[in-house]
Parts: sequence; C-alpha cells; structure tokens
Amino acid sequence: MSATAAPAALEGKDELIIVRDFRAPRDLVFRAWTDAAMLPRWFCPEGCDLPFQRFEPRVGGSYRVCLRGKESGTEWWMQGEFLAIEPHERIVFTHVWDDVARRPDQDSVVTVTFSDTEAGTRMHFHQQRFVSESERDDHRGGWNSCFNRLEALVQH
Repeated sequence: MSATAAPAALEGKDELIIVRDFRAPRDLVFRAWTDAAMLPRWFCPEGCDLPFQRFEPRVGGSYRVCLRGKESGTEWWMQGEFLAIEPHERIVFTHVWDDVARRPDQDSVVTVTFSDTEAGTRMHFHQQRFVSESERDDHRGGWNSCFNRLEALVQH
C-alpha cells in the first residue's frame, strides 16, 4: 500500500481527498466496500469495532452503522444512502452522523473510485461538505485508519 503524492494540497476547506494503492485486485477492493460480511472487518477505525450494521449497497439503498470504541465503549452512529454504484468502478453515498453537532447543512457526500495499477488497485476517496476544517481533519485520521484495516484485509 502507498499513498500517492499530496492530494491534500488539492482539497478545499470542506472536502477530503485520500488516494491509496492496494496490492490486490480491483474486484476484491470494490467487494470490500459492498459485501456486508467484509464490512465489519475494516469499516471502523483501529481500536473500534462495528457492533451494528444495516447495509443495502444498491442505488437508493441505505446503510446504518455503529462504531464503538473497544476500550471506552463509546458509540458513534452514522447513516446514509447509496446514490450510485458502478461495479468495480465507483460508489457514491451520503454520510451523516447522528450527532447533530457534527452535521453539515447538507449530508456529506462520499465518492470512491477504483482503477487498476500495475501492482493492483488505486482507490480515490473524496468526501465533501464538512462543518469545519477540524472535522475534515478528524475524518482524515479516521478514514486512513479504516483504510489500514482494509489493506490488511485485501492483501492478506
């Protein structure tokens, strides 16, 4: 796995860009985003688990998950709707926390695209509509932690 050259320089104040390369086939990386059985193994930051998930990966389908800190027991609930799914190419979904203080005026929108590289798959992650730059930066750490777990899952 590797991150590509400094996409953060391309970000606006209310958007997050993360590009990661995985030594795994694109269909496997894409499947990790759409297979409810794989989701609990990576879709929460290190140090957390996913004790609840409802996951309908289809256009118009929704999801709802609970992230729980393993040591603290603190729970963070979020939900959203799938806006687009193009197999092995792209997923677009909304992302909103139940915690009203963390919500932007509109639901955050996440677009994930997948492309082949010589060594495997490049994943381009773009999330927009944050309430603040600090909220965006908190998400950068959280998502990168999730993607570390995704790497371990797909590159076993």
